[in-house]
Amino acid sequence: MGLYTKIIDIQKLMTAWQKVRKNKPAAGADNITFEQFEANHREELKQLNLDLKEHRYQPVPVKKIMLYKGEKAREIALYSMRDKVVQQSVASELARLYDSYFVTGTFAYRNGKSALQAIDLISEQMQMGKWKVILKLDITKFFDRIQWSILEKILQRKIREEDVLQLIRKDVQNVSLADSGELEEKSRGIHQGSGISPILSNVYLMDFDRWLSEKDIFFIRYSDDMLLLGKDKDSMMLLLRKIKMKLQCYGLEINENKQILTDIDSGVDFLGYHLSGKGKAIPAKAEQSLENKLETIWLTSDAELEEKMKKAAEIIGGWEQYFREERRHISIFEYVTLIRLSENEETKLQKLVNLRPQTDNIYKDIAMYLSDFWKRKELPSLELLEYEQFYRIYRPDEYGEIPDAIRNELLPLYRQIMVHENETLLTELMQLYTDGQQYEKAAFWMDRKEKQTGCSHTFAINPISSAAEEDIIWDKSTPHRMLRSVTGREDIYALESLDAGQHRKNELQILPLTEKIVGQHLSGECTAATYVQRSNSTVKFMVIDIDISKKIIMKYGSDTDEFHSYLMKTGEAAQQVLKLLHSFGMQGYAEFSGYRGYHVWIFFTEWLPVRYINMLSDLIEARLTLAEEGDISIEYFPNKTRLKPGKYGQAIKLPYGIHSKTGERSYFINEDGVKVKDLNLFLDSLAKIPLSTIKKVLAANIGFQEKRVGRTVDENLEAFPDISENVREVLKKCNLMRYLCQKSAKTGYLTHFERMSILYVFAHLGEDGKQFIHTVMAFTLNYQYNVTDRFISKCPEKPISCIKLREQYKKITAEYGCSCTFKRTRNCYPSPVMHAISRSNDLQDDITLPISRSITQEKKQKVIDEINIHKKALELARKIQDYKKQKRNLDNNIQKIEKELSSIFDDVQTDCLEIELGMLVRRPKANGYEWLIEL
Repeated sequence: MGLYTKIIDIQKLMTAWQKVRKNKPAAGADNITFEQFEANHREELKQLNLDLKEHRYQPVPVKKIMLYKGEKAREIALYSMRDKVVQQSVASELARLYDSYFVTGTFAYRNGKSALQAIDLISEQMQMGKWKVILKLDITKFFDRIQWSILEKILQRKIREEDVLQLIRKDVQNVSLADSGELEEKSRGIHQGSGISPILSNVYLMDFDRWLSEKDIFFIRYSDDMLLLGKDKDSMMLLLRKIKMKLQCYGLEINENKQILTDIDSGVDFLGYHLSGKGKAIPAKAEQSLENKLETIWLTSDAELEEKMKKAAEIIGGWEQYFREERRHISIFEYVTLIRLSENEETKLQKLVNLRPQTDNIYKDIAMYLSDFWKRKELPSLELLEYEQFYRIYRPDEYGEIPDAIRNELLPLYRQIMVHENETLLTELMQLYTDGQQYEKAAFWMDRKEKQTGCSHTFAINPISSAAEEDIIWDKSTPHRMLRSVTGREDIYALESLDAGQHRKNELQILPLTEKIVGQHLSGECTAATYVQRSNSTVKFMVIDIDISKKIIMKYGSDTDEFHSYLMKTGEAAQQVLKLLHSFGMQGYAEFSGYRGYHVWIFFTEWLPVRYINMLSDLIEARLTLAEEGDISIEYFPNKTRLKPGKYGQAIKLPYGIHSKTGERSYFINEDGVKVKDLNLFLDSLAKIPLSTIKKVLAANIGFQEKRVGRTVDENLEAFPDISENVREVLKKCNLMRYLCQKSAKTGYLTHFERMSILYVFAHLGEDGKQFIHTVMAFTLNYQYNVTDRFISKCPEKPISCIKLREQYKKITAEYGCSCTFKRTRNCYPSPVMHAISRSNDLQDDITLPISRSITQEKKQKVIDEINIHKKALELARKIQDYKKQKRNLDNNIQKIEKELSSIFDDVQTDCLEIELGMLVRRPKANGYEWLIEL
């Protein structure tokens, strides 16, 4: 049996699918999930087997996603289920073919070898005393830089069947689906995420590994990571130069930044462990990584606590299978999960009881779970610990044990206050701690009571001062203070100006932001903006930008009573944000922007990971209840967009700068509604928030989520009379397009991006679509026929993709739904225009086909046929149903006639009768008679 025959064998494909389905893979570009494939897997695999036999198999384009681990990003390819089956079958046969040719030091992606075995082997070698130095190496972008021509030559040495090589080529050279919906070619490298990439990577370097194994060293290569043990540094340096030269022949190179050459006693981190002459140990960063994973479950999941602990148990179980050494510390997430798992195991539980005071907790759901657990176990001292630790007043070293009688009165109060806090409960807690002579705890509850009953943040909106009123106080030391507190990324900044259309723009300056520039900003010589986020995804402040919407300004102008009325609304919104922050125990600062709204600034003690700030933004957004949609716009700095290489993200104007459009100066406002004039005093007194406070706020608000109920878009299209059937079909089927068009009709306002989205869809539906764009835009306040026509004439050649629209309108599509499913067709990407295309079986000249490359008319028609394959199948299925129905009616009529004939034949007691057509004969059969006419 040839190799290709083995690969495509139906049983091998079935086995391959069983391996694939265990991993519950994500859907590929065809959007078919593993559950859907599993439900019909026998038919799918038979069809796949047939396609492979007849050489009709073509892989679906690769769907690329980015996986983020901390600050690192890795691009992963997602494949269709059938492609993953083929890859798994190929990989299994290649492993059988090549495994015996791999050397002992090749550990990754091999049956019977694991990272743990590699660690144990290295640790054993390090403790032998034979080796003195360690060389750790990393191959830069290994998978992405594999050269196809070299790989194919290596494969051809053992594989003679062109069918097999062609199958591998199809996978390696498969195109990928870009965010725009277009298909991107690949010129080198192999996709990470492909089932055959691991075995191909080992095949690619098997000659290199064999060459290295012949040297007087010990080595392990695990994919792109290598660790070598040698006898002295000089010989290892010489070998390193040879390794670099050897890898150049494969188009590969060593990552100089990750290269480590050190003595064996110092050790290195490799495959998760710290390895040295003393053996192996769990590095602190591995324990921190586990805690971060568990923390992410708690902070980002809307699941109930039981579900979180179930997920945590899976992560902990996997972690402990790999890291088996003694632990120095466990996090509260791990602790509560272990408590859940050990509830009925007294020995384990007793150990955990003793560990409890060593673990800190700020999470409300965990505090409530553990306090209830200790109550059931009749451990009141631990129940009280949970409450006091959550409220940050647990200090066992400062106080003695509280009397049992007082503790027993405290516990029911805490049980109530964890559910609902009120003045009476606060007073009783304060009094009980006073009676127990724990005065600092009593003071905590007294202070909390005063905050609850005291005045909340308010500030008035005073008449806007002109920039000419130079009443702010600053000196030459002020720029230094501003750089220290209210500026972001240090190596770049922007200068604000007006373009030809009098629109504000930021011009990037690839230079450090200096005290000189800040001084010029304060003096009005320029208006500088700071970039919020560093390239390592950290921020030093966040800003909530609250503005009058452009819709309102277009409707009323900026020097009217209505404008100032809406400006008051932005002030009220800023006040609401400050109140909310105050309830979180956080200080915010309101700044008048100089034109149409306010900025609320929140400063941090250090550069903090942006993921925590994004979670805080989500919480603030969910808690706010602002004016009706469209009146006020809110933007968060930082937003949730990840910085891509070469991009710098958002920039925000520095405080106390001149607004380039109005000429007005921005300024901070104190709690009394008065402009802050003394900058130095203000900057020196800024309250800065530590990460621990943000985590506590997030932890205390776990379970609070915006009640975002699914909404429906008005399906009444009376506002759009006389539209073509193609336009109507898109409006009926695409919730997003219907939402945008209805918004224009009802509010008279669309943002620039919303206008472009409508244009990029309906301009591709021929003249009727272009006329419809004018109909929609005519509802807007600033509609001009010539301007709209000019934009239509500049419309891109291809319609916008569904992927791009979902990315731009995440919130809208989440609320109103965006779940259209189109058949994935080669050379074609999903777009709302597909609804119009699906109406007809034939190619329409006036509709732009969403294709990723130029193709012939014949191929375009083929694409249309593929898109409408379900429609055609439905038509044929309905015909079959009709014919079967007709057949059933005919069968019934024939049976009636046969009964009548039988009755006649029975009456005359005969089985044959002469008629004009011939001899009518009745013959018995198993379930009745058959009737024949013999001529």
